[in-house]
Amino acid sequence: LRGLQWKDFDGETLKISRTMWRTRMGETKNPESEGTVPVLPVLQRVLIEYRKKVAGKDHDWMFRGERRGASLNLDNLVRRVIVPLLTRCSVCHEMQGKHADEHKFVLDTAIPNWRGWHSFRRSLASNLYSMGVAPKIIQAILRHSDIGTTLAYYVETPDKESREALNKIDDWVNEMSEREWSGFQTSEGKPIPASELLEK
Repeated sequence: LRGLQWKDFDGETLKISRTMWRTRMGETKNPESEGTVPVLPVLQRVLIEYRKKVAGKDHDWMFRGERRGASLNLDNLVRRVIVPLLTRCSVCHEMQGKHADEHKFVLDTAIPNWRGWHSFRRSLASNLYSMGVAPKIIQAILRHSDIGTTLAYYVETPDKESREALNKIDDWVNEMSEREWSGFQTSEGKPIPASELLEK
């Protein structure tokens, strides 16, 4: 995000070719991290209008910081903008910094806590997986070199899907059990109780 320049946006895709750590510009972590990322039409329109507003030139940072020539400091953005927006009173819905003295500030716990920038990537991966997108496609979108990283750390399997998978196993075990037990019969042709078989 910090390493993006306007020349990286062609109106439909974003080219990932550099990283920014503090004030140092460098290469991406690995070759898989580089490449182009498709941009949703709604975001295309936002970026085009934003570029007009800031008069962004090709070599300008897409998201400029307060200091001239520097890219946006994400830690400052979180501290000064995002966290205050999420810290609101459940009574009047005002941010804590603008809260009046008419009543005591009561934190609105219905608003989620800030969980870091990677939460966006994890949410995207989990939502794509829930929509039926193949893990290899999710890996390509996130630009991971190893699909194991995508599945282990980014895709969160919904509880419903986990239950459905376990129910399938349960159905299969029950079906196999019925087949197996049906082969054990007494001399009169009656099935031997499972409890007796287990004792043997």
